Amino acid sequence: MDATVVFRRGPRPRGQWGRKPDPLPRAQTVFRLLGMERTTERNGVLVYLAIQDRKLAIVGDEGIHRRVGDGYWAGVRDLMIQKLHAGAGREAILAGVVEVGRVLAEHFPRRPDDTNELANQVSVG
Repeated sequence: MDATVVFRRGPRPRGQWGRKPDPLPRAQTVFRLLGMERTTERNGVLVYLAIQDRKLAIVGDEGIHRRVGDGYWAGVRDLMIQKLHAGAGREAILAGVVEVGRVLAEHFPRRPDDTNELANQVSVG
């Protein structure tokens, strides 16, 4: 199971002042920059939070996405947004990561020869 959480706190990219951009394209870019598509089973997941913009996106690689589909990711996003709106930021992140971990374990159970192909880390930038 490989998942990474990324927080973007810095200013918005040039030319985007006054509007809140869709976080998904940036999350997909970060996913590729982190090399998360390089897992053997293509099961990497990125939870991306743009703090200043108050936006989030979840990107699942093709191996996991094929098994769960768009509706699953929307459900995790909605769960996190519900908790964020309630002022429970830590719980929102925890709930999202726990849920993604549950579904990864269900579809990609740990094998004796497994290696962790990606760092399980929080990235702030």
